[in-house]
Amino acid sequence: MQQNLNSTYGQQEFDTGLRDHMTKTYGLIAGGLAVSALTAWIIGFTSLRSLVVGDEGLTTLGHIGLWAPLVLLLGTAFLRVTSVGAMRGIYWAFVALQGFGLSLVAISLPAHTIVQALAITGFTFGAMSLWGYTTKRSLSGWGNFLLMGLIGVIIAMVVNLFLGSAALDFAISVIGVLVFSGFTAYDTQKLKDMYYAGLGKDDLEYARYSSALGLYLNIVNLFNFFVSFGRD
Repeated sequence: MQQNLNSTYGQQEFDTGLRDHMTKTYGLIAGGLAVSALTAWIIGFTSLRSLVVGDEGLTTLGHIGLWAPLVLLLGTAFLRVTSVGAMRGIYWAFVALQGFGLSLVAISLPAHTIVQALAITGFTFGAMSLWGYTTKRSLSGWGNFLLMGLIGVIIAMVVNLFLGSAALDFAISVIGVLVFSGFTAYDTQKLKDMYYAGLGKDDLEYARYSSALGLYLNIVNLFNFFVSFGRD
């Protein structure tokens, strides 16, 4: 009986630790979204807007701000950043820089389109993340499939820059939503599995920041694809 009590106590302690791990990660995501929204508002709706968007479109600073997040991501992957401090700095720098791109969306579309896209994005992300957390099915086999889907979406987007096809643009948005919905479930389960792997304190904190960045990107991409439906 004592052994059963110890086992039950250990399971409760483990579940509490997992819940704390997940809560901290989603707290980082919420904080990142808040920073991005604040940056977007400052750039899009204050006097700083003229530094980013001019009469002839994006200024030099605007182009730099728009591409800076991608450059930061590629640099992180190339340099193989492994320290917690560096990953923490990269995360907060990235979400702040992402506000440049989001500000362009905010100033180019009516408020109701943005609010609608935000609501659908929140529902989709929440539902897929919850499913990824609760499902007993292993999603580890989804990784390569989703990566191929992402590459296909990127290629189709580049091709459509020259074709300008509304039908292809709609198809890209549909597939993009499916791909990043899948990534949301996949990344959520992966985040959970990282805790089960019994990582040390620093490694677990690093995993939280890297996972938060991946899930944040899923949200932003889902939002952009849902917004594209509102443009049609």
